[in-house]
Parts: sequence; C-alpha cells; structure tokens
Amino acid sequence: MCKSLNKSSSYFPALMLFLLLTLNVSATEEGLVQANISSIPSSKPYHYFVLPVPNFTISNQQGFELSQSGKILDFSASAHLSWPQAGGAKFYRGVLFKVEGLDTGELEIRWGKNLTKPNDGVKLEEALLVEANFTEKWLNSALYSPLIYNANNIDWGWFDNAYWRYAAYSGDEALIAELSKPKDPAKKTTLPSNSAAPWLYDRPYTFYQLYFKTADSRWKKTAHQKAQFFISQLDSNGDFSLKGSADLKYMLSAGLLIDYLFYPKLSTKLAIETMTPKGLKWPATYSTKLGFWTERHLSVALGLALNQWELDSTAQSLSRIEQLVSGIKQNLWVPAPGQGGCLKHSLKAHSNKNSQEMVCSPWMSALVVEQLWRYFWLTNDQQAAQLIVDFAEMLLQQGLYTVEYKGKTLYIPDYLVFFKKSIFQDRNSWTERQHACDVVGMVYKAVYLKRERGEDEFLLDLLGQELLKTCDGTMNKKGKTAAGQPAWALKPLRKFNWWFASNGSLTWILKQ
Repeated sequence: MCKSLNKSSSYFPALMLFLLLTLNVSATEEGLVQANISSIPSSKPYHYFVLPVPNFTISNQQGFELSQSGKILDFSASAHLSWPQAGGAKFYRGVLFKVEGLDTGELEIRWGKNLTKPNDGVKLEEALLVEANFTEKWLNSALYSPLIYNANNIDWGWFDNAYWRYAAYSGDEALIAELSKPKDPAKKTTLPSNSAAPWLYDRPYTFYQLYFKTADSRWKKTAHQKAQFFISQLDSNGDFSLKGSADLKYMLSAGLLIDYLFYPKLSTKLAIETMTPKGLKWPATYSTKLGFWTERHLSVALGLALNQWELDSTAQSLSRIEQLVSGIKQNLWVPAPGQGGCLKHSLKAHSNKNSQEMVCSPWMSALVVEQLWRYFWLTNDQQAAQLIVDFAEMLLQQGLYTVEYKGKTLYIPDYLVFFKKSIFQDRNSWTERQHACDVVGMVYKAVYLKRERGEDEFLLDLLGQELLKTCDGTMNKKGKTAAGQPAWALKPLRKFNWWFASNGSLTWILKQ
C-alpha cells in the first residue's frame, strides 16, 4: 500500500528537499500563485488579505506583484510569520497585504527579487480582511508535511471520507445538541461550549488541518470560530476556564498559531505567548523521583515549545525544543539494539494506582511522535527522525495483542505496556481499539522515514497494514445509510481530535 518513493514523485525525499531548497534559493526565485477573492466586505478603497506560504518557497529577499484582470494593484505588505530556521535563508510563512482597489475574482500573486518587499508597517483592520481562496495543491504543501485529500481512493479514501464526516458533526453544535441528549434529563448535554474535554488534542488545529487538506473554506471558518472561542475561555492566568483549574493537557496552541497565520490579531499572538510558560514548567527529562508524568503531557510541552519557536524564531525557543528532544533520547528505554524504545515511567506517575511498576503508552507515544514529525519537517533533524522510528519499532516487540472479531484477527495496541505480568493490566479490546488510528499514524511515519533512508521497513509496514484494518473497522461507517449521511456522530467529542489531529499526513504517506 505504501510504495517506495522515486524521482518522479511529486515530492522529493525530505532530506533532498531540505538541502535543495535551503542551499539553492534560486529554485524558487520567481513564481506565481493564484487566489480567488469571493467577496469584498465594504466600499473602502483598500482591503486586506493573507497569503499562506509553503516552506522553502519565497525567501525574505523576494518581493511581490499583485494584479487583477491585467491591472497591477498598489499595495503594502507585512510578513507577520516566517518559517523558523536555525540558520541560513529565511522564508515567508504568512504575508499580510493591504491592497488598493481589490475586487472579487481571480487575483495573481507574483514573487521575485526585484519586486516590492514586505515591511513591518501594515496593521490589520479586521473588518476589512477578505477571504482569499487558494488551490488545494498550494495548501497541501503549506502546513508541515505534505497533505492530500481523496475520499474516493479505493485503498485509503475511507479515512479522508471519515475525517470530513466526523468534522461535519463535530463542528455543528446544534447537531451535537440534537443527537447527544443524555437519557437522564437532569444531566446537561456535553457541548464544546460548556465542557472542557472536547478541546483536548487541539480542536482548532484539527479543523485547520482539514482545510489545508481540502481547501474548503468551510473548515477554515469553523477552525477560526473554534480558535477564537478557545481564546475567550483563557483566564487571567492563561488557563482554560472550562476545565476549572490549571491543566497542561489543555495548553494547546498549534491551532491558535494557524489562526494567527490567517487572522494576524495581536490578541491571538498574546494568547499563545501567555500559554508558552506553562510548558516550560514540564521537566525536560523523566526521573522516578518525579510525581505525575505522562507522554501526553510531554507532547503538549513539546508542542508549546514548537509553537513559540514558530512564532518568534529565537535561539532561546529553539533551545527549549532541543532540550526536550534530547531528554526524550536520554530517557528512551531500549530493550535490545534494533528493537525500538519507549519512555518507561512508573504506573504511579501515570495514574492513581500506587505501584512502582514501569509502563509506557503506545497511543500517548503517538502524540509525542506527531510533534517530532512536525519538528523533522521544519528542520530535517535526524535525531527526531530516529526517535519516531524507535517508538514505532517498540510495537513490534511489545504493546500489541490480537482478538478475533467477526471472523477477523484484529491487532490492538495496549493502552499501557507492562513489562512483566501485572495485576493492574486490564486489557479491554473495545476501548483500546479506539487508539489504533493514532498508533497506525505513528507506525506509517516510521515506515516513511525508514524508506527514505533505504532501511528495511517490511515488518513495520505489515504492522501498519494490520493496525489500519483495526482503524478501518473502528472509525469507518459502511453501507448505504452511512454513505447518505453528511455528518457522522461520535462519542466522546474529543475522539475527533485524537483520531485526526496527529494523522494529517497519513493518507499522503499511504499514497507514496
């Protein structure tokens, strides 16, 4: 299913792509992208729009020219986001344009060395911001790793189809209220506007990622609404007020960062910066002397560090990321050479069970892997790549079991891996199969990286195929009734985020 890459692929292997574009900026010295302006909100002589830019595409040594119907437009521009780099050329990530005489219809955006460069003088007037619609091809390469969307693909289209339909339900609070009424009328319906849990695993980011996959502005609008609601629920300490207490699990700012890309409001930037210190309190390395500790919280701390680096591109922010990645490597328990590894920690540190038995979690490791994957695509960091492979290969040794269901053998990832027989291990295949989808994303990231390096990934690929079958059986709704439903209900609501937020690149990998 996951074929080897070759030179005719639409994307070079990551290492070659990174070297080509960082060492030879002339590969993209001139270019053109088209946008469509669907409506103009006022009769003012000027309006604003934002250009999202794929990494390594337009350097800060280049400028722009805008035209509509053959007419060159006057504008000023400001680059409010750049792709973070440890050194070398700088590339635009988000450019805010203030344009005279902007109209509806097709807009041509050219870039080149001798054109008008952005400066820092443009300040957004939000009421005058217009929506610029870009092609799916442009947006597919403008997040982190490449994305695709094809719900009709015979092999893996069911995953993209499910992403869309669960999004249609998860983004419609009226529909949720209608279909999720509790049997007990005295209990309130769990809604994103009155409950904390639906926001776990970054609800705004999950919708934004679907926009990058599909280029459908519906998901951009939904994501923006969710991001702004999340910000409205941050209290004076920067904690998520719906939770009612400080909790690192809710300090999820990746969706806010993408919101700032498209809607560069100072309040959004300040919200991200307010949340960042929460992650700095998390230890860079695990110790049995620590109290509570899970891989999930580590993933949030790493995500916060990445978001801050993407926001300010400072050496200090990068240093925090490097400390966390180094801490993961330092604490990685490896059963034997070539057998992968995981972050062993005591059961007591993970739960309310008073036991010093050591455990690790495959699905929480998948959350860490997603942040490492993002860091890899930003930097080509080979240490991060190896850690992804290590986490996935651990599953070939420990952390899986099988069950027979409707004549099929299903591979199930353990919720927690115990390294010796334990009275606390209580396998429940009905609940644990719900994490097959996020774990398979971790496995296929490792398959991709091993193929990039010319290493044998046969067993990992087989494992990925088996977990994908479990994911299909858990997530996919089959039959004419399901096919006719534009929205698929799910419980709990946070499942939408944990299934899809860390799996944006899965179908792109499966296509290779």
